[in-house]
Amino acid sequence: IVVSEFEKRLLINNNISSQKIEIIPNGFDSLEYLNLPHKNQFKCKFNISKNEKIILYLGRINKMKGVDILVKSFSQIVKKHDNFRLVIVGPDEGFRFYLEKMIESYKLIDKVIFTGPLFNKKKLSVLVDADVLVYPSKYEIFGLVPFEALMCNTPVIVSTGTGCSELILASNSGISFEYGNTYQLTDKILELVDNKELSKLLVLNGKTYVNV
Repeated sequence: IVVSEFEKRLLINNNISSQKIEIIPNGFDSLEYLNLPHKNQFKCKFNISKNEKIILYLGRINKMKGVDILVKSFSQIVKKHDNFRLVIVGPDEGFRFYLEKMIESYKLIDKVIFTGPLFNKKKLSVLVDADVLVYPSKYEIFGLVPFEALMCNTPVIVSTGTGCSELILASNSGISFEYGNTYQLTDKILELVDNKELSKLLVLNGKTYVNV
């Protein structure tokens, strides 16, 4: 049993017969998203202005997750747009120190927030307040976080060539960028933040896909 076409191909490439493989995608309780927190609760707690835009990463802080790529892209954004914050949520797996040194070198210390892991309503509150979720992984067989964001009305950007991007693009519920291409990621982030109609359409498609 595998969770995506991406994972299925990995097994086939390791000489497992496709007839022995069944795809059963991961699931989650969509009822959890019926009563979302009010907007701006997270912003208020972390002293973020209501007018500031939040770019969110939520997941393990691990090199394979591509958070360093997001930091580089964010450094390009704030050169021209001062009203953005980067929020990094999740447990550290030994990569946070490297990211902090990057952030310091880019002079972004006052623009980036590490929250550590967040759960339940606290996690929902940051998903609700985010303007875009970026999932820049190099390797991902599935990935529930983008769908959790969509259920909180937040548009998503994912890296291509992963199991997660296959699902997001197949359902037309997000946009993708080439892994490692920070300039492309920067353009995609600004596109989604500026284009509210596109964001609403992608979110609607994502909710429909989750609830089918």
